[in-house]
Amino acid sequence: MDPSNIYEVGLVRGPCFGRCPIFRFTASRQYGYAYDGEGYVEPLGRRAGRFPDYLFDRLAEVCVELRVLELDDVYPCVFDDASLLLVTVRHAGGTKTVRDEGSGATPVRRWAFAALVEVVIREAFAIEDRTRRK
Repeated sequence: MDPSNIYEVGLVRGPCFGRCPIFRFTASRQYGYAYDGEGYVEPLGRRAGRFPDYLFDRLAEVCVELRVLELDDVYPCVFDDASLLLVTVRHAGGTKTVRDEGSGATPVRRWAFAALVEVVIREAFAIEDRTRRK
């Protein structure tokens, strides 16, 4: 898949019985980003803003390089206290959602992509904060 055919990337982290981060994040080529931090994350609450094209382009390139669209749809877990992680990629051919229920058997490339999305979230916030201060 050509990275330019990816137009939205989302990451959701769900609760566990402890202090697992709970948030939703979506980045779009056309509409910017939306974030809702619900628990055990900074910041809490909602944020939205412009998402730089270069940042989305790099995220889409890594998505293709890591073959996220080829991951299984579900990585189930057999115990109750695992936090949920959803990766969603909307592209020209449809939507790919990877549901990781904390199985521990998830390929490292899923972990790497989710970690990158979290880095990109912080970068988007930093860019937005710098822009607001000017």
